[in-house]
Formats: sequence, C-alpha cells, structure tokens
Amino acid sequence: MSRKASSTTADASTIVAKHLQPLHLGIGSATQDYQSLLTAIGDSKVVLIGEASHGTHEFYRERAKISQLLIKQKGFNIIATESDWPDSYRVNRYLHGISRDRNVREALSSFKRFPLWMWRNKEVEEFLELLRTYNQSQATADDRVSWFGMDLYSLHTSAQCVIEYLQKVDQEAANRAKNRYSGFMMFGEDTQRYGYMASLGLSPDCEKACIEVLIEMLANSHKYIKADGYVAKDELFYNTHNALVVSNAERYYRAMFSSRANSWNLRDQHMTLTLQSLLEHTNKNSTREAKVIVWAHNSHLGDARQTDMGTNRNEVNVGQLTRQTFGENHIQHWIHDSHWPSCGGR
Repeated sequence: MSRKASSTTADASTIVAKHLQPLHLGIGSATQDYQSLLTAIGDSKVVLIGEASHGTHEFYRERAKISQLLIKQKGFNIIATESDWPDSYRVNRYLHGISRDRNVREALSSFKRFPLWMWRNKEVEEFLELLRTYNQSQATADDRVSWFGMDLYSLHTSAQCVIEYLQKVDQEAANRAKNRYSGFMMFGEDTQRYGYMASLGLSPDCEKACIEVLIEMLANSHKYIKADGYVAKDELFYNTHNALVVSNAERYYRAMFSSRANSWNLRDQHMTLTLQSLLEHTNKNSTREAKVIVWAHNSHLGDARQTDMGTNRNEVNVGQLTRQTFGENHIQHWIHDSHWPSCGGR
C-alpha cells in the first residue's frame, strides 16, 4: 500500500469513528442508542436509512424500529422505498384501508420482479401491519403514514396504469396514450429487449411519445379532479407520476445499453424527483408538514461526491442529490453496516 493510500485510509477511519453510532442489537437496555439518533435528526425533513445488503434480517429489523420512532416522536408521515411505484401504491392503499386486499401478503403480491424477497418478507410484513394498525388509530387521513416506491423499473405496468386511469376520466386521451405507448408495449414485460432494440435503432424509440402523454395529463389535470377532492387528487397524482415513471423508464432502458453512468444517473435522478414530488404533493394537500423516511441501499444514499462513484465514474446518487436539492440542514443520513461476514454482500 502506498503512503498516500495508507493516509487516505487512516483519514477515512478517523471520520467513521467520529460519527459511528453503534446499535446493540437485541439488548433491551440500548434505548439510548435510538435516543441519540432522534436527537441528531433535529428538524430534518428527510431521513435516509441505508442498508449494506438487500434482504438482511438485522438491517430490516433495525430500520423498521428507527422508522417507528421517527413516525411517533418526530411526525414523519411518508416512507419512500427502493421499489416500483405501482406495486408500492397497492401497499399504500392497503395501509389506508381503501384496497380490496384481505391481508398484507395480498397487498405485497404485485412484487413479482426479482428479487421477490427484497419486499415480500416477514420483516416487511410485520412492519406494514404495524403501520396499518397505526393508521387505523388516527383521527384523520392527514395523520396517517403513506408508503411509496421511488424506482423506475415498472415501464410496462406504469403504462398500463396510465391507460386504465385515462379510460375512466378521458377515453380519447386513453386512446392516444395507448397509441403512443405501443412502440414499447409490443414487447410486453420484456422491457430490456425494447431498450436493446431501440438503442441499436432496430426499433423506434418512444421518448417523444412518452413525454407527450405526460404533458397532456398535466395540462388536463384540472378536468380530472372531481368534487370529492382528496381521493381524486391522490388518484391523479398517482397516475400522473406513473406517466413520469414511463417517460424516465423508457430513457433508462435505452441507456442501459450505452453507458453505465448514464443509466445509473437517470435512475437516481428519478428517485430524487419522486421524493420532491411526494413532499410537494403532501405539503399542498395535507394540514401536516411532509417528512419522509427513505429506505434504500447504501450505494444510493451515501454522498457520491465523497466516493469513486463521483470522482472517477461521473455518477450521482440520491444522497448527493437530496443534499443539493433540500440543503444539508434538512437531510440526515444513517447507514446500516456490520462486521459480520454474512452481512457483507453489496
């Protein structure tokens, strides 16, 4: 190891040691661990809770504990996850008691893309049931907690949702959307195949057509909001965001076959934009201030500027973009890591 590399490692170790907050897992006397975290958060509006590996029991358990404390003691009312928008919205409807799902497993059944165990697991089920019970105890809808997905893999599903929504409120617009989306819908769920074919010019890309659907929905939004207000606004917001997912996902699947940095950046920029939209929508339509907890992998939530992601690979991530968007004073970032070899997957 060179002297420079050794010095850099030592500096990093010093910084980590200064900010490290141990959690004594399974020890009942460790209440002060969590209290110090709650003190550190102050008045932050966005808390990023990372994980060193997807699907690790200990990370999921502690993240759920911390989230419960943030909800009850700090008034957080949104959880945004590294998951697809339509699948997560089905869960959200279950949490608010407005779905036909009989139990949490049914509510999670739309998660069919690998890895299934990332969200369809015991820890998530138990946490969601706690949230549903919490919501049932609240006097108004504004006091309840919502669950959303930030990701953009759901190109096909989100397009179907847009068309189905427009068929209810504007049949002519639905017909136009169906025609505009036909270029990638013909590939069905095989969205990577569409991206590959379009990136090589073997199939026309749908970038302009997807943007047109989004612009038309935004322009006609006043027509789609009915007198019942709250539900209509939420449904419009959900499906307009589906149109945004379609537009960004279409670009993402084509970018997969050109540049890793480009596709990575599109994804994390979309997730950050989703956070902005959630905060703006909640602040505009609720009597309570929007405060969001973000669940995602550490690679998304650390600050890319401080790693080779930013310095060598020209990549950005949610951690960097939220700091730049909302300001350092409004962001708290906690990561989960472990010295246990079994939890070392990245």
